[in-house]
Amino acid sequence: MNLKIRKIITGFSLVVMVGMIAGCGSADRVGTVDMNQVMEKAPAAQKIKKDIENKENQKQQELIAAKSQLSPAEYQKKEQQVQQEMQIYATSMQRQFQAQLESQLAGIAKEKKVGIVVYKEAAPQGGIDVTPEVIAKLQ
Repeated sequence: MNLKIRKIITGFSLVVMVGMIAGCGSADRVGTVDMNQVMEKAPAAQKIKKDIENKENQKQQELIAAKSQLSPAEYQKKEQQVQQEMQIYATSMQRQFQAQLESQLAGIAKEKKVGIVVYKEAAPQGGIDVTPEVIAKLQ
């Protein structure tokens, strides 16, 4: 009796596991994106990088011009203020890019019927590489 119940439970468990494995195969495809390439080649990423550099250069020029007019203490305070402004600006630009990236990734995931997109470093093998599509859409 005990052996018969064990066989039934084992058979039922096997059927359930096979069903779960079969169900997981096609619906949960994984996409990967190489963020190093995206940051290097995507026009939107390059624009943000250039904007941050331009603003930083502008602020540096302002600091240089103000140095002769300010006392050392005032200059140090001004320098800290500029650094804080630049940090806020860079963070804002990065968030803007991140939102744009996430929006494009969601669209690409739907097109490719991919359940999730992860950084290529997180999934070194396998997955569907969506990097070229991301670069193309980040104009």
